[in-house]
Parts: sequence; C-alpha cells; structure tokens
Amino acid sequence: MTTATTPLKPADLDPTRLHSPAEVNAWKDSMADYHQALRNIEYAKQLKEQATTAYENRILDDQEYFQLAVERKKEQDAKIAEREAAEKAAALAEIDRLMSSPPTVEVMHRNEYTFLQEVILWSGKGYVLNENGFHSFVMGMYHVTMDAPAKKGNK
Repeated sequence: MTTATTPLKPADLDPTRLHSPAEVNAWKDSMADYHQALRNIEYAKQLKEQATTAYENRILDDQEYFQLAVERKKEQDAKIAEREAAEKAAALAEIDRLMSSPPTVEVMHRNEYTFLQEVILWSGKGYVLNENGFHSFVMGMYHVTMDAPAKKGNK
C-alpha cells in the first residue's frame, strides 16, 4: 500500500514480448526517476534527523544555559532531599529497633564482622548467649539467639 509521499513503482516490462529500444529506454528512465524519488525521501529523513541532532547539540545562549542550570540544580536538590529523608527514616527505624527490648533476639548474618558487631551491641544491652542459643556457626552463616537480660527486683 502506498502513500502520497511514496512514489509508485513503474510496472515491469513484459518478458514474453519484444520491446522496442524506445520503450526500454522509457522504462529505464521511469525506474531511474522512481529510485531517485526513493533516495530523495531517504535524504530528507536524514536531513531532518541531522537538523534535530544539530539543534540538540547547538551552543546554548545565556538564557537557555541558565534555565538548564536551574533545572539541574532543582533535580540535584530533590535527590539530596530524598536521600536525606531516606537516611533519617533508616536511622529512626534503627533507633526504634535498638530501643525495643524483645524477650529474645535472633542475630543472623553471613559476614562474621557484622555478626560480631550485632552480638556485641546486644551484649552491651545485657542480652546473654546461652548454650542453646547457637543455631548455625559456619563460614557464611552465623545465627544465634540471645536471651533478654534478667529483670531486677524479685528473685
């Protein structure tokens, strides 16, 4: 199906009959015109793409540069504010988690360093590690259960 911008291809010569040299030359000229029209369409597309690229890559004037700088600054400020809000929320959640005192604490990490950090943290709060508290203690998996500190008062 052709559109108004796409040229119509000339009909091929009938191979079953003899054509005069004038007919063959006329057909060759029409095919050349057809192929030139297709090349012109492609060239127009390339020019349009180049013009778009040239416009995007042009040197900005002062006002355009200032507007671009303002937009970038707004984006940076929004990202910084979002990061700070996420950090605050994470810090509050960590404080809330650390301030609560559950009856038992399960400490499970794949890294021995972070595992020991958390065990020391809970030990500092008075939690103890009983013999039955070890669940897994192999390379790549460290898992213990620590019991809450004994309540002061009635013994």
